[in-house]
Amino acid sequence: MARKNIPGYLHHKASGQAIVVLDGKTIYLGKYKSKASREEYEKVIADYLANGKKLPPTKTMAGISIQELAVHFLGWAEGYYRKNGVQTKTFNFCQKAVSLLVKFYGNESAKDFSPLSLVFLQKKWVEQGLGRQTVNRNVRVVKQVFKHGQKF
Repeated sequence: MARKNIPGYLHHKASGQAIVVLDGKTIYLGKYKSKASREEYEKVIADYLANGKKLPPTKTMAGISIQELAVHFLGWAEGYYRKNGVQTKTFNFCQKAVSLLVKFYGNESAKDFSPLSLVFLQKKWVEQGLGRQTVNRNVRVVKQVFKHGQKF
């Protein structure tokens, strides 16, 4: 009987997210064992198999939601912001900044995010009682998310 060799639904313990590794690329699916992550896994695998066991062409920012962009960014940041194998505080700042971005704009297309949207987020951080330096750092992280999104 032939093996199907379908990549597995895996647990990324450091982030608590479900992942699948396709063609050497890690794809984050959402919270491990959640219904949404299982559905995303099935969708990703279906696209992978339909494309002849190759990753489908990457989406442009016009076709990607802010939530998808945030997942890609945090996946990158998790590996980048390490020192001697230990997660740095910068990654935690990234997670906090991205969480509010996703809360208010997660389902919108990345191309629809405007400077006024960023001003709205700034006001929300100020309302939370965050200081000027923290608000400015969060703004830089949000800008970094979109700059990272231009790479794929």
